Amino acid sequence: DIHSIMVNPEMVRMLAELEVDVEACIHYADVVLEHDYDEYDISVFVDALMQFRSANNATVKDLAAIRKDTAEIRKTLASFENFVAMRKDTSDLRKALSSMGNLEAIRKDTADIRRRLTTVF
Repeated sequence: DIHSIMVNPEMVRMLAELEVDVEACIHYADVVLEHDYDEYDISVFVDALMQFRSANNATVKDLAAIRKDTAEIRKTLASFENFVAMRKDTSDLRKALSSMGNLEAIRKDTADIRRRLTTVF
């Protein structure tokens, strides 16, 4: 767990010497280290830590990647919202069809009552 590593004073000192922003690394660990692995390949872990060096500036490429990822997330959310709306519409349609079945039974009963009344009078 990155949090337990970052409380080690020697590790913090070493990362500070490498100009790694330890506070940002801890804050954004769940984003950078996306997967929930019990163990990381050391090279993946070091690469992730080095992304937090103060000498690293965001590039246009970095911003473009974020923009692309955000657009994909928005598409996924829109698809999910459409799915939820369709489920609600389906549920509403089922209720309406059920009501129509009840209306049909009422119409049949009404017709039967009229037939009986006309027979009596």
